[in-house]
Amino acid sequence: MNVANGAIQPGDGCTNVVLGEDDAVQRFPAELFHKVAEKRHGEDKLAIGVRPEAVLVAHQPIDGYFPAEAHIIERLGPHDIVDLKFGTQLFAHAPPAVT
Repeated sequence: MNVANGAIQPGDGCTNVVLGEDDAVQRFPAELFHKVAEKRHGEDKLAIGVRPEAVLVAHQPIDGYFPAEAHIIERLGPHDIVDLKFGTQLFAHAPPAVT
């Protein structure tokens, strides 16, 4: 699992999940902020985990998915390992399901 420092903030009709130092902001449904807020202990800081097997990589944008930059692609026979960047945050070893 990849873990990045982040924060959660209420947005305009959404919840903003910030990765790193405000360099990558992802929008989630507004209810997420309230669910997290009732469980946390004061601060808006989070450790955000991303499981590589839960990542879908595609060549074209897909509605409802987050854009990322393919930083490094390592070809390993029948599989590729792709390191993805969101802003300056690097999430390593995300196995793609290329469409």
